[in-house]
Amino acid sequence: MAGGIGAGVLVLAAVGLCYYLATTRLRARFVAPLALLVFLPFLGYAAQLGASPGSVGATVAPILPAALFTGYLVVAVKRYVGQRSPRQASTGYAAFGALVVAALALTAVAGIPALQAAREASGSAATQADTRAGTWLRDHYAGGEVLMQSAGNETVAFDSRIPVSQIVYENSSPQWQRALADPAAQGIRWIYMRRTPGNPDAVWLALHRGGTQLNRYTVVYSDPDRVIYREG
Repeated sequence: MAGGIGAGVLVLAAVGLCYYLATTRLRARFVAPLALLVFLPFLGYAAQLGASPGSVGATVAPILPAALFTGYLVVAVKRYVGQRSPRQASTGYAAFGALVVAALALTAVAGIPALQAAREASGSAATQADTRAGTWLRDHYAGGEVLMQSAGNETVAFDSRIPVSQIVYENSSPQWQRALADPAAQGIRWIYMRRTPGNPDAVWLALHRGGTQLNRYTVVYSDPDRVIYREG
């Protein structure tokens, strides 16, 4: 969780959650916000079994409850301090300010691994090459369905700005399997393949040997790891 939201925010959220539980005592009318915590034991159990719950899910799951209970803590402190004398209020605000500064310092030192990984990935040569391929598609796409695996090609799909309804991908069953076997028969106009050594996508594995499957297609874009075909 700290990898997704930072250790400092996690500390504040934990304090806010504990205070929420202590003040509401799990009375029925206060249970609804706790529903946001349901993903946490699921992710922990999945990791315990050795399964991968997905990096996006593991990163996003803590954000909503962390925001909610951190906000609850801030409002609770403000309400509590507002009821004290000016001297006590000053002391309370100073103490809470110190807690926030400490939490932010902890986040600054430890960093947010998910954010750091995203920044590193966005500057990598592979991502930049994906962006170039996606931009080329955006500039040259003239309608028709596109056969493209989603997993691993997200940057290309996003930068191409092709409507999702026009992309045949692995969740488009059963059209996906039929398109891999014979794209022309399924009305596929464009084919995007990733042929990175050691990490090719399913489209490349199914079609790269050519044969009659690609007779109606012409290579219109290629680089060492990517190739795009267009019908005609």
